[in-house]
Amino acid sequence: MHLAISAVLASMLNGVVWELVPTQDAARRQYSGNARLCLRVPSVAEAIRNLEAKRVPTSEAEVKDSDILASLKDPDGNEICLREYSA
Repeated sequence: MHLAISAVLASMLNGVVWELVPTQDAARRQYSGNARLCLRVPSVAEAIRNLEAKRVPTSEAEVKDSDILASLKDPDGNEICLREYSA
């Protein structure tokens, strides 16, 4: 699943691959809490179709603050948001 998500996200970002790698070094972790990676996409509906074609489960699209959002989980269970901005 990790490879499928990476390949799809890379294609949606014109070949740019972002990797977030956690550290086990507590001295390098300055903050606690949670964070979410949000990717701007031209079309959430198209992104969902592309991900589902590769068997990557996503949430349904929803409208929030005039934008369209959906999400998926990476292999570690972290949320990745897809956001289509209205303006």
